[in-house]
Amino acid sequence: MILQGGGSRAALPSFGTTLSARADCPPKTVGPRATSVSARGAAGRLLVLLLVTLFGCGRPDLSAPVLSERLPFYAATDDSSAAVPVDSIIQEFLLPEAQLSVLSGLPFAPDRAYALLVQIPGPGTVDLTRPTEAQRELRRFLNPIARWRAGSALGHAAVGWRCADDTRLGLVAKSGERNRQGLRLLLAGWGLAAFISDYHDGFLDRPFAPRSANAGALGRGQARIVAFEIPQAGCEEIRQSLRDYITAAEPSVELYTMRATAQRPLGEGCGGFAMWLALRGGVFAGLQKTLMRPVALSDRYIGTGREINAAVTPYRAAPNDPPGPVGVLQILCGDWEDGRDLGNVEVMDMELMLIALERAYARAGPDFAFAPRVSGDDVHVQAVAAKADKWLARYRRVTPVHSGQARAVVLHLD
Repeated sequence: MILQGGGSRAALPSFGTTLSARADCPPKTVGPRATSVSARGAAGRLLVLLLVTLFGCGRPDLSAPVLSERLPFYAATDDSSAAVPVDSIIQEFLLPEAQLSVLSGLPFAPDRAYALLVQIPGPGTVDLTRPTEAQRELRRFLNPIARWRAGSALGHAAVGWRCADDTRLGLVAKSGERNRQGLRLLLAGWGLAAFISDYHDGFLDRPFAPRSANAGALGRGQARIVAFEIPQAGCEEIRQSLRDYITAAEPSVELYTMRATAQRPLGEGCGGFAMWLALRGGVFAGLQKTLMRPVALSDRYIGTGREINAAVTPYRAAPNDPPGPVGVLQILCGDWEDGRDLGNVEVMDMELMLIALERAYARAGPDFAFAPRVSGDDVHVQAVAAKADKWLARYRRVTPVHSGQARAVVLHLD
């Protein structure tokens, strides 16, 4: 599993820049007092790191219009007089202020329909399928140079549509974990179980608000922006699926989780939501299972901690024989190898989503290629690239787009 964050929070970059580019483990050859002081520093750095790495989708731009307080009132209800028309919230995602010039200026044919996927990669990748490397890769998120190069401390994903019968561009993203419940789980001894827990404060928002950190990342060219021409029926399906998503009683918009579920096989994070809605319009059909990674869990980094009073249901591994608590120093400095097997979970790999989008860029020529972030020897990467190329072959024409530093591609069926 490769972990990646989502939306950006204004307070995090200013705090993170005070940290060293390294997250050293406490020395093991000094006295107990010195070790304790160093341990507190290492633990503090790790907590910021894990916030960035695991809960990025739940950190929206503070300047962005967040609809979470109103969304519950759009839910289905027996009292029709109390229900707000669902189309009203669809209009929220079509407002002009939700758009950036790099997006609104995409060369759409006036009588055609399109789906849009936007992804801002995080500053690093963390692959839990390789435990010995995972801790080292986690620390990349602390590196201010890596964050500057990525244009975002976190990363994000969003999905959009532009139908033939309404030329306004819609754009929506999923977030959650607004009140740092994940941090509280980490402090309570749950370890990386916090990453695969169920949060109950999910919401939809309009991403990339003007002057936000994520908007800046788009403008500086760090994002992958791909528009896919689709049949009008597919665009109508995207809009209807969004309506159904908002009004569904179970699971509701408020569920936010990285784990695959029966109703949401790509999970309920920002990437899983974006890919699910795009798939409803036919984008990357058949790629869904290829985007998932099975992850073996171990008591070296998955624990059972104290209960916390918050909008979260902690993931409980091996409930009949649960592991003990896992402290933050174990996550940062402990041995992740040879722990007790706690089973497996399946999550969507955001880096695999990125591979699929970059295969679309490759169709625009070598000038639009991105440097690889993950090894091409990875069988999951190879499978996604092959299936994405096969699906993308339907597009006969590609329009590469430059808007300042930003690059995008628009794929046309003819």
